Amino acid sequence: MDTSSELSSLLATLEEITARVTRLVESSESEEGVDGELVQLERSLTGSLRRLRRALKTAQRS
Repeated sequence: MDTSSELSSLLATLEEITARVTRLVESSESEEGVDGELVQLERSLTGSLRRLRRALKTAQRS
Protein backbone atom coordinates (compact mmCIF):
# COMPACT_ATOMS: atom_id res chain seq x y z
CA MET A 1 0.00 0.00 0.00
CA ASP A 2 1.42 3.40 -0.91
CA THR A 3 1.69 6.28 1.54
CA SER A 4 -1.33 8.19 0.20
CA SER A 5 -3.55 5.14 0.44
CA GLU A 6 -2.38 4.38 3.96
CA LEU A 7 -2.93 7.99 5.07
CA SER A 8 -6.36 8.02 3.45
CA SER A 9 -7.31 4.87 5.33
CA LEU A 10 -6.04 6.32 8.60
CA LEU A 11 -7.97 9.53 7.93
CA ALA A 12 -11.23 7.64 7.43
CA THR A 13 -10.72 5.73 10.67
CA LEU A 14 -9.82 8.85 12.64
CA GLU A 15 -12.85 10.70 11.23
CA GLU A 16 -15.09 7.88 12.42
CA ILE A 17 -13.54 7.86 15.90
CA THR A 18 -13.79 11.65 16.14
CA ALA A 19 -17.46 11.54 15.15
CA ARG A 20 -18.17 8.95 17.84
CA VAL A 21 -16.44 11.02 20.51
CA THR A 22 -18.31 14.13 19.34
CA ARG A 23 -21.63 12.31 19.70
CA LEU A 24 -20.66 11.39 23.26
CA VAL A 25 -19.72 14.99 24.04
CA GLU A 26 -23.01 16.26 22.63
CA SER A 27 -25.10 13.74 24.53
CA SER A 28 -26.02 14.38 28.12
CA GLU A 29 -25.57 10.72 29.00
CA SER A 30 -21.88 10.95 29.84
CA GLU A 31 -20.91 10.10 33.38
CA GLU A 32 -19.93 12.88 35.74
CA GLY A 33 -16.25 13.73 35.44
CA VAL A 34 -16.02 12.15 32.01
CA ASP A 35 -17.36 15.18 30.11
CA GLY A 36 -14.23 17.30 30.52
CA GLU A 37 -12.00 14.45 29.44
CA LEU A 38 -14.14 13.82 26.37
CA VAL A 39 -14.04 17.49 25.38
CA GLN A 40 -10.24 17.49 25.60
CA LEU A 41 -10.10 14.25 23.63
CA GLU A 42 -12.35 15.71 20.94
CA ARG A 43 -10.08 18.75 20.63
CA SER A 44 -7.00 16.57 20.33
CA LEU A 45 -8.62 14.35 17.72
CA THR A 46 -9.76 17.39 15.72
CA GLY A 47 -6.20 18.71 15.73
CA SER A 48 -4.93 15.31 14.66
CA LEU A 49 -7.41 15.27 11.79
CA ARG A 50 -6.07 18.62 10.53
CA ARG A 51 -2.50 17.35 10.68
CA LEU A 52 -3.36 14.09 8.95
CA ARG A 53 -5.23 15.94 6.18
CA ARG A 54 -2.18 18.16 5.62
CA ALA A 55 0.07 15.09 5.49
CA LEU A 56 -2.25 13.44 2.98
CA LYS A 57 -2.27 16.52 0.74
CA THR A 58 1.52 16.63 0.86
CA ALA A 59 1.80 12.93 0.03
CA GLN A 60 -0.61 13.29 -2.88
CA ARG A 61 1.51 16.09 -4.37
CA SER A 62 4.62 13.90 -4.27
